[in-house]
Amino acid sequence: MKSDRPFDSLVSCIGNQITIQTKDGVTYAGDLVSFDIHLNVVLDNVFENSNSLEGKVLIRGDTISIVKHI
Repeated sequence: MKSDRPFDSLVSCIGNQITIQTKDGVTYAGDLVSFDIHLNVVLDNVFENSNSLEGKVLIRGDTISIVKHI
């Protein structure tokens, strides 16, 4: 059964690459590792505005404006 709930959409993206744009215009692309009910997101293999970052990155949910599955 297809679900259009945002939380379910993110669950289906775990382990896949997503792009996140923050309210201040910074773009992150990486593999979705986990998230919580506040939409705090953990990414691995991350690029920030095309610059590679080392390790995992936590992005606070209240800073996120767009999430896109690649």
